Amino acid sequence: MMKRLWMVCLSVMLLVLLAAGTTAALAAEEPIKIEMEMSTNQFTGPATIDLTIRVTNVSNEQLGMVALYYPDGQQVAEFGSEALDAGQSRSWSGTWDVTAEQLSKGRLTFGLVYPQKVGDETVQKQKNFSKALIFNEAEPQVDISRVILPNMASKDQTVSITYEIANVGTVDITNVTIKENSAVSSSPVTIAGVAAGEKVTHTFTVKMGTKDITSAATITFKAGSKTGTAKVDEATVKYGEVKLTASVKADKKGGTPGDTVKLTVTLKNTGKSDFENITVSDAVLGEVFTGVGVAAGKTVTLEKEVTVTETTGYQFSVRGTDASGNTVETATGRLEVVAVDATKAVVLEVKATADRETIYTLPGVVRFKVYVTNNSAVVAEDVDVVATGVTLYNFESIQPGETRSFIRDVSVPMAGKYLFEAHVENQLDETDVFESEILQINYAAPTPVPTEAPIVTPPAPKYEEIPTDDGLPGYVATVQSGLSVVYRILMVLTCIGGALLLVGVIGRVKAGIDSAKAQDHLQRGRTRNYVEPSEHPQVEQAPVEQEVTRPIGEDKEPTDIPEVQPGDEAVTAKNELMEETLRNLYPREQETEEVTRNRRSDREE
Repeated sequence: MMKRLWMVCLSVMLLVLLAAGTTAALAAEEPIKIEMEMSTNQFTGPATIDLTIRVTNVSNEQLGMVALYYPDGQQVAEFGSEALDAGQSRSWSGTWDVTAEQLSKGRLTFGLVYPQKVGDETVQKQKNFSKALIFNEAEPQVDISRVILPNMASKDQTVSITYEIANVGTVDITNVTIKENSAVSSSPVTIAGVAAGEKVTHTFTVKMGTKDITSAATITFKAGSKTGTAKVDEATVKYGEVKLTASVKADKKGGTPGDTVKLTVTLKNTGKSDFENITVSDAVLGEVFTGVGVAAGKTVTLEKEVTVTETTGYQFSVRGTDASGNTVETATGRLEVVAVDATKAVVLEVKATADRETIYTLPGVVRFKVYVTNNSAVVAEDVDVVATGVTLYNFESIQPGETRSFIRDVSVPMAGKYLFEAHVENQLDETDVFESEILQINYAAPTPVPTEAPIVTPPAPKYEEIPTDDGLPGYVATVQSGLSVVYRILMVLTCIGGALLLVGVIGRVKAGIDSAKAQDHLQRGRTRNYVEPSEHPQVEQAPVEQEVTRPIGEDKEPTDIPEVQPGDEAVTAKNELMEETLRNLYPREQETEEVTRNRRSDREE
């Protein structure tokens, strides 16, 4: 028995000696010594720590290409990668953000790469070294508050229910969910997260009906691996008729940090009694107006300018007393003033010049030149230049730092001050207006000025080459020649026709003269023989004046017919032939002669 016991003890001693020898051999083969110090190894959540790492060459030979690596595998550039001589050390100090994953694993691991001999070869060896992390997960600490405005509302009045979630603990919370009563909102609202020491707000709005509204909420969140839940008790918004109403509006939606926004609060008394000692306050601004009174049936407006710092919601609560001393409360709706990124805001500079300061007629024409400079870091698009409400010019775009200009002749209706505005749309879809300096245009009655005779310089003569060819086609000349021949023929025919017409006229005139002579011969001759001459001599006998009746229009005296002696038959026959001829030729004269003969016969009887 004792022999067996000694054998066991001897075996254990041999194993211990063997292990010690192996460890010594391995230690002798390890050429690197690594030391790592952390500012803390106690954590309640992800945090940033300070680190110092020291690497020493404990071998008797130089080590080349020694490099340090972060836990994410990136090389630590500040550590370098130079060779380490025997016994030489190199250190690195820096910071590292400990993640939730590293906390869950409980270790922070770095890496070191250095050369090592294996037999006759040298290989690059990577050695990972780490430090333990102690994760003491902290309990999340959250404060939740709720503000309801107003506490009593009339039909269709807007009621605002605002929740403020403040993370007063040391660990961030994420996935924050607010579930309100269905009378307020049918859908829950989710907030991504609230960092330690920060707070967020969310506002539900609902219109009052004809019955009370009950508000109650359940809020859930996560903090690391833990989940938290908080409940907000029920609160009732009473339905009732409120004679004092309040509203708020802003002159613009917001602006860049440093801009001002004018808020206007309107108080309206729809009752028959006055309201006094009214206080208007806001959760952000505190008490804004105090001691305000609103008479029955009247409206009061109050203005407050606020400076934009960050996106902020404003809602004013109104509290006062009526004529009986009873307290009355109401509130405005919630108004959000938005802060926009200043680096993306458009800033323009407008300058203008005029070609004259005085006009002598109304209206008078003034030539303006307007310059628009883009002093922002973004492109200004669709820029309108406006004067007295009229758009004079539009720039499609103005690049950062660029100046653009235009000239416009403007009909100025009167003397006065004139300025130009550049209008551009901002990030809130509102129009920003940038004004130029004011230009003064005066009016003066015109002074007559003697007019000097202008010196006229005659223009230099211009010599033009007269073309020898009229430029018409060849067939035109042929047609013109043919027309010229036709024209000549027509002229000859016209002359011949004119001559014939003249001869005819002369012949007619001559025939008329001969006819007149023949008639005169018949009237004056005592005998008429158209075959042979008269046998009796013509006896001139003075005519006996007798009263003769002539037809109207006769301008000749009737011719006396010589008296015929009885028994002269030859003469009688000739006279009858002559009378027949005269009757045929001159029926009126024949009639006159018959009257004359009748009268003569009467006298003879």
